[in-house]
Amino acid sequence: MSKYMEVQTELKDVATFVAALTAVCQNNRLLVEKGPGLVAYGYSNQTIDADFVIRKRQLGAYGDLAFCKTSDGIKVVVDDLDDRGQEIVRQIKQQYARTRIEKVARARGLVVEEVPAEGGAIRLRLVAPDSARQDRVHVRRGR
Repeated sequence: MSKYMEVQTELKDVATFVAALTAVCQNNRLLVEKGPGLVAYGYSNQTIDADFVIRKRQLGAYGDLAFCKTSDGIKVVVDDLDDRGQEIVRQIKQQYARTRIEKVARARGLVVEEVPAEGGAIRLRLVAPDSARQDRVHVRRGR
């Protein structure tokens, strides 16, 4: 039986989350509804109040993909049998991490370069504008 489940995340910065959500939805041609008081619907009429919702008809899923603001950041609610929704969540987490790294790099006066790596990973290279100093950050793809 399908049911909603909460996904543990480290999505603490709401502004960074919104940027990541927007980017992933644009890349996947998904429309996200935004605003307080939205209702997300799961399998068999399960409901949850949410602040951001991607509707199940867009995902071809059992339930809507819901994101709720909490005092700790963002809570993600996805159907436990929904592979597509879980894949979108994975992409959002990855984009969130990248956005956070880019934000920190800019604050330190560094430029971010993407370098392909083995095994489906990417490496983000943080480079000083004068290229005198380089730091490497490894971002793993996957679950």
